[in-house]
This record gives sequence, C-alpha cells and structure tokens, in this order.
Amino acid sequence: MATLYVTEQGARLEKRYHTLEVIKHDVVLMRVPRARVGEVVLVGNVGVTTPAMRALLGDGIGLTLLTQAGKLLGRLRPAEQLNLPLRHKQYECAHDRAFCLEIGRAIVAGSCATAARWRSAWSGRAVSMSRARSNGSTRR
Repeated sequence: MATLYVTEQGARLEKRYHTLEVIKHDVVLMRVPRARVGEVVLVGNVGVTTPAMRALLGDGIGLTLLTQAGKLLGRLRPAEQLNLPLRHKQYECAHDRAFCLEIGRAIVAGSCATAARWRSAWSGRAVSMSRARSNGSTRR
C-alpha cells in the first residue's frame, strides 16, 4: 500500500466515491483509488474534508498532519489498528484467577532462572576479583 503525500499548499483532500481527490481552486490535481492508499500525509496548509476523514477511517487508512517544515502536528488512526479484540481478550484474562496464577508462576520462574544464571556467571568472577585485591593487583 502506498503513502499519499499532499504537499500542494492551499489544496484540500476530498472523498469522491471510492477515490481520494486533491483539489485546489476547484481543479482536481490528483485522483487516487482509496484501495491503493495505506496512509495519507498532509504537509503544510492542506485541508481535508470530514467525509474524506470518515472514509479514511472506515478503510483503515491513517492520516498524518505535518507542518510545512515537517514537524508532526498529529495523527488520526482507525480503531482497528489498536487491535481491540486482543485488548478485550486481555481484560477478560485479567479477571481469570487460574490464568493470572499460571502467568504469575511463569514470570517468577523466569525471574529465578535469570537470577541463577547471573549468579553462576558472576560467582567465579567475584572470587577472582577478591583474590586480585588481596594480592594488591587490581586493574583500573
């Protein structure tokens, strides 16, 4: 999917059936099928109509607004990109005591395993460093 950049100052983005049109002074500068667009970026003094925004959101297309210098002003993102079904499932699982206990045990087991690996990796080093200090040969 392509990104549509609109940089023509004073232009506006409109929806026309299944296309997006860039219009300036009532002249169509560009016409692009919405099915070929994955993202729209408006740079500078470029407008967008409400029907165009609704169509973008309905098609899962994000809209980004930048200043003429390229500074981010904001983004409009469709709800599907938040993966709402996943979030609902996560909230359901948070209320399931058995699931929470299983996840908690897995986290603690992983943490203990990591601590044991670190301890065994550093235990030999700590002994050799204490011997080096007692011999007066520490490195700096």
